[in-house]
Amino acid sequence: MSYTLITRPLSMGELLDVAFRIYRKHFWKLVLTAGALLIPWQIINDLLAARTMSNLMSMIAAGPEAGPPSMTPVMSSSIQGLVSLISLVAVIVSVMAATWLADRLLHGEEPGIVASWRAGLKYFFPYLIMILLIGVVGFFLFLFIIILALIPCLGILLLLGAGAGVFYLSVRIMLSPMALVVDDLGPVAAIRQAFWLSRRDFWRIAGYSLLVWILIFALNVVPMLFVKGAAMGVAVQEPNNFMTGAAIASIISTLLNALWLPLALLALVALYHDLKLRHPGQGADIEKRIDALASSMQTSLPEPESQPNAATSSSTPFLPPEE
Repeated sequence: MSYTLITRPLSMGELLDVAFRIYRKHFWKLVLTAGALLIPWQIINDLLAARTMSNLMSMIAAGPEAGPPSMTPVMSSSIQGLVSLISLVAVIVSVMAATWLADRLLHGEEPGIVASWRAGLKYFFPYLIMILLIGVVGFFLFLFIIILALIPCLGILLLLGAGAGVFYLSVRIMLSPMALVVDDLGPVAAIRQAFWLSRRDFWRIAGYSLLVWILIFALNVVPMLFVKGAAMGVAVQEPNNFMTGAAIASIISTLLNALWLPLALLALVALYHDLKLRHPGQGADIEKRIDALASSMQTSLPEPESQPNAATSSSTPFLPPEE
């Protein structure tokens, strides 16, 4: 097994402490890995959306006397869609790069930002496929829940049961992105690995993730709501300053995302390693397979020919390290 800073099962407080210590030590590397690609395109995407909203508000305020818009709706929608697509790619690459970097830092390594981005590109399509698979299943579950809600009398009870089922499945597959990167698995194998690891630690994962999201809420959601509320107040009082308020809100909220994302991923990667220590017999553990293969190859090597001198004949034969 490869070296990792988590050498024994830890409590939830200890896992968060590990994440915070690594986050403080490698703050700029983690933030730049997560934000250098994410921030520019996210801000551009938000500004284009704000510009579209500003033009719509101006047209409504001007009424029928308003002249034709400076950009046709088709062209505006095309540009918005292209930038949104690029922004989505940047988000996925940033998440995968930060996840890979978090795993490497937990192994005591210190790779560079460019190396992390290369890893993010490597896992882009597997992560995208995994998202699509989960999205398709989620879509059919949503339709199923809607159908249940329409059943007379029993609809509410069935709806509550379906909601509990969705929560259960969400917790069971929550660590799928970690399995994808840490164990270098395919999309389906990563989902299966996360489902396997969570079979006896459902409430531990649920409670730990709740602590992480409370932390994110305090560090990101509350400041973001305050900033966006202030920007909306500026827009209502001074419609001409709508773009300025939207730009400030977009920059601050995107910076906040770049700050909390590495910490959240570090916390979840630490949890994934902790679960692997608690359940060392999982079938998808790639490191164990590599170690077993190396041991079998070592034992299958032919023994060296014996030499006539006494020094060689009395030497101890090489033995592979014990598992």
